[in-house]
Amino acid sequence: MPMYTREEAAEILGVCVNTLDRMRKERKIGYYQARPRCAVKFSQEHIDKYLKRVEQNPKELFRNSRK
Repeated sequence: MPMYTREEAAEILGVCVNTLDRMRKERKIGYYQARPRCAVKFSQEHIDKYLKRVEQNPKELFRNSRK
């Protein structure tokens, strides 16, 4: 299972590290951390689950934009 640093995960998601940290604090994305103040790591599964949860159907986007 590949593990990614904060910087790598942010790049994969197309967000800045500060945004990724905010998402983590708001519990929008899972992560691993052995102890407080230790390095934070993200698995491919964490990233995939987040992307699946935020993915929207293009038809829904079109309907919502017409309101």
